[in-house]
Amino acid sequence: MGKTIKPMTDLELNKLMAEVNNDRPLTEDEVNVLLQMFIDEFGTQTWGMSLNPYWLLERRQRQKDESNAVKEWLARDELYEFDEIQVEAPDIGIGVLCKKPKNCSSFQEYGFACRCIRTNFNSRTEFNVWRDKKIKELGNDLLDLLPTEH
Repeated sequence: MGKTIKPMTDLELNKLMAEVNNDRPLTEDEVNVLLQMFIDEFGTQTWGMSLNPYWLLERRQRQKDESNAVKEWLARDELYEFDEIQVEAPDIGIGVLCKKPKNCSSFQEYGFACRCIRTNFNSRTEFNVWRDKKIKELGNDLLDLLPTEH
């Protein structure tokens, strides 16, 4: 059985990046850890892939930024609830939603708080009001397609 490799922290990655930038070669253990971290993070390790710690740090920072944006977006619901603000559905078409949710990393991670939705709606409440309105509109459109009895 192989030994488990402990991933590096952000501090360790920054330190390694600084040392390697000063022309210190990577040790075999560092290469193995980086390889495993790239496989865990990106799902692949291809021949010739740059094992620069920068890419891991940059990915982690983007994930932190998006996580914070989701928390802020969800927190806006509390304002609507406590201030009893009436929310109106914006006049936006359904084209703003993820075209292929299975391919949208933001949707996979945050569901209906994904980037596509957050950029078009001020809060989850506003999105829910819009969603309910669109479902009713689409339902009425479908009913109009049914043949009527004469």
